[in-house]
Amino acid sequence: MSRVEVNVKIPELDAYIKKVHGKVRALTPAESKVLTREGQAQLRVIKLNWPVNTGASRAAWRVRVKGRPGAIGLQFSNRMHYASYITPRGVTPVSDGGVAWYKTLLTEVTKTNKPRLIRLMREAIDKTELALAGGATTRTVGQQRVQLPTRAARARQTRAGDTGLLQLVQRAFS
Repeated sequence: MSRVEVNVKIPELDAYIKKVHGKVRALTPAESKVLTREGQAQLRVIKLNWPVNTGASRAAWRVRVKGRPGAIGLQFSNRMHYASYITPRGVTPVSDGGVAWYKTLLTEVTKTNKPRLIRLMREAIDKTELALAGGATTRTVGQQRVQLPTRAARARQTRAGDTGLLQLVQRAFS
């Protein structure tokens, strides 16, 4: 244990792509951009909640998009040789049997952001599938017709469900 590398798989996205596309496929550049933006938002929250002494380990956090068919997700990493030993002040150190802070923090941040990430990614996937279908609002998947949400419906859902990732995580740690 020293450096940190955590793979966050998002099987719901693979399942959704398979449902609307008919088979698994890699993410398109537009879909990767949405996933990158959401990964960066999660990374900002991780850095804001990372204990700081010199700031080197906080600055070492990175996120990478994994967009291969059947293995969509995010990879968070910290290359500092002591990153897996960091705990907040007042918490039992890892050397004394405590839990490394990255385990708690990454679990909470990714769990809190998951509904928003999946919603935004589904919108991007729907947009891609709509373009592939030539602009139609329905698409045939297997032997069944699937209705893709309209832009207005997605906008209503966004306004209704967007509370902000930082506020959600702050409430979770309060």
